[in-house]
Amino acid sequence: AMTNGHSLQLGMSYCTGRATVTRLAAHIAHCKLFEPKPQGDLARNREVLREHMRRCSQTAAIVGKPVVLMIHEELGEECLLDVCSYMVEGTCPGLYTTEELQQIATQMTPGQVQIRKVDKVEQTFNDKFIRRVKQNLHVVIILNYSGSTVYTKHSPMHNLLRKCPSLIHHVISVDLYKPWNHDAYVKVAETWLRDESSRIPVPWSEINTLEQVKAVSSAMAYIHNSSREAVERLYSQYSQAQLKFYTPLTFMEFVHIFKVVSASIAKKEKSKIDKYQAGLEKMNEAFDCIAKYKDRVSELRPRHRAAQELVEGHVKKVEEQKQEFVEARERCKLEEEKIAALIGPLEDMRKQAEAEFDK
Repeated sequence: AMTNGHSLQLGMSYCTGRATVTRLAAHIAHCKLFEPKPQGDLARNREVLREHMRRCSQTAAIVGKPVVLMIHEELGEECLLDVCSYMVEGTCPGLYTTEELQQIATQMTPGQVQIRKVDKVEQTFNDKFIRRVKQNLHVVIILNYSGSTVYTKHSPMHNLLRKCPSLIHHVISVDLYKPWNHDAYVKVAETWLRDESSRIPVPWSEINTLEQVKAVSSAMAYIHNSSREAVERLYSQYSQAQLKFYTPLTFMEFVHIFKVVSASIAKKEKSKIDKYQAGLEKMNEAFDCIAKYKDRVSELRPRHRAAQELVEGHVKKVEEQKQEFVEARERCKLEEEKIAALIGPLEDMRKQAEAEFDK
């Protein structure tokens, strides 16, 4: 890390990644990061900032480790004035009490010998403590920038720089973070959609996969930007503050949700396909069985026809024999009638024979 490597980061929109890049850079450079958060009560912002300054100086001077102090514009103008003084001098008016100065001088003295003289305390504080603070201190200031309005006489940025010229004079870099345009969103979406490390596969078609990814990414970027513009246009008349409904992070979440939903739908559809495939296989088996039965029926049809002819022949014979039976029964009936007619004379003859026999 560079000595006095202070930085001013201007964002032309909200959520441009300035704080994220600062945290990443501090981690890579092995620096201790201090980030005072804006409080709900603005009166406490200065107190919180000064506490972070003291801790930051303690780490930079006593521990001897490089530190990064990240300052947000929301802390307020008074806090920015203290930060400017801290960047230039390594401290700011009223940051330490007399007891704290005495303790710092003792810690910076070899053997931690307690120093009583005031001038000796101040000399130790300035020569050793402040020098080491400046050597290891890196301040990153994050401000909002509204484009060309910086050149107008009455713009907030102009007034702020006029009150705090150290924001420009004592930084080694001024970085401008522009809002993501349509092409940037498309590029991010394409990279995220084609990322296989998330283990959420998107069921792209094997034909023209790149064209599909590009088309979906462009549509998602358009939806995100048009929704953001519509919300800002709708609520801008009610609130002067920036509405953070749509950010690059929400766009990433949008892409992630698309991947999750696509994978879920693909999984459900695949289960349906497997189910229908199993049903189709069973239907094919049934059709195979039907075909076999048809072949068997075709083989049995001649035998069935022969059996039908045989049955018809037997039926015909039965009908013929039935007719003969009817005729025979009629003849029997006639014979029975003749026999019945002969019974009377036979009975008379029997009686006569008995009478003759009795004589």
